[in-house]
Amino acid sequence: MRHFFFLISMLLICKTICAQKELVNKPNLVFFELFGAAENGVGIGYERYFQMNELFRYSLRGGMSYDPEFTHVPLFLGNSFMFGKRHNIEMGFNYMRKYPQKYLVDNAEFNPNKEYAPDNYSVEEIVQQRDIFNLLLGYRYQNERSGFMFRMFMGTPIESNVKFIVGPHLGISLGLSF
Repeated sequence: MRHFFFLISMLLICKTICAQKELVNKPNLVFFELFGAAENGVGIGYERYFQMNELFRYSLRGGMSYDPEFTHVPLFLGNSFMFGKRHNIEMGFNYMRKYPQKYLVDNAEFNPNKEYAPDNYSVEEIVQQRDIFNLLLGYRYQNERSGFMFRMFMGTPIESNVKFIVGPHLGISLGLSF
């Protein structure tokens, strides 16, 4: 009978320790981003990560951003690979489809009788989509107990219509995991 109580007490202790570890693991994250997927703007997003082993995590994320250069609120999707426990090296990418804002169009082309002057310009919206793949490399600090996340990264956008790398930019993210 003593062995039975000893076995039950050991199982309860193990269950308590395992349950505390599960509470610490917070795989969902909401974040605020500055110069992230939007390049020139701000964004908010949700991320879900999957623990592969003690040092390796994979994440999927999505969100929306505001960029004053564009007429709509673009949505983005992305993923990352993270190496580390609390301090992580992060590599990944974001995908976003954008539409340019309004541009000045020379009306002299459409009306050749007019003289070339500032009045010959009008603002017209040119709807041309841009698919942007943003490669990310950076540092991520994530405290699993408090849920606080800080990320600093370099993004290199590659645009589908332009067919070249636009240029790197730095971004910062702050978030809270739950």
